[in-house]
Amino acid sequence: MDKRELVAGLIVRDNRLLLVHNIKHNGLRIEPPGGKRHLDEGREDAVIREVMEETGLGVKVTGLFGVYATDSPEGRFNVYMYLCDCEGKGGGGAGTAEPMVLEPHLI
Repeated sequence: MDKRELVAGLIVRDNRLLLVHNIKHNGLRIEPPGGKRHLDEGREDAVIREVMEETGLGVKVTGLFGVYATDSPEGRFNVYMYLCDCEGKGGGGAGTAEPMVLEPHLI
């Protein structure tokens, strides 16, 4: 496995794209859920895990959308972007997989 790989999931529902705030960039970067894959997992399994960790949603990977290169403070990465469908209900007490718009609040 090339350790310079990232995966991300494109989840579209009702003509709306699911995006998350990237906390590594002070929440200023908005992007599809995703991240690095573990040494022992395939790209599609990594997408499923990353989407669940970041959104609480279970997804099914339906295909590869594309691959592109990006630069970050950690170096240059190839990003494997996958199309995904929501499966069932959201996790983490979300109740349903219905779309919601959430913004961070100042405490």
